[in-house]
Amino acid sequence: MVWDFTRADTFCTTYMLNTARQPGAAARVSETEKKPKYAFLEDRFLFVLVAIGTLEVYGAEAVKFIFGPWVSA
Repeated sequence: MVWDFTRADTFCTTYMLNTARQPGAAARVSETEKKPKYAFLEDRFLFVLVAIGTLEVYGAEAVKFIFGPWVSA
């Protein structure tokens, strides 16, 4: 297993417009942006992106990894 942890700053000007409209947007954007960077690992390893926003809003992959598949993001 290989994982990447990202702490997305909810208050960063890059994310402010999206996070004001939808909680967790910073974490989701971080997951989306990092996925292509590590795509080469997915055929050899179980790869998980763990992105959590400053206000403790988890990205979808982080929710599945930490809380299990029975909890929805």
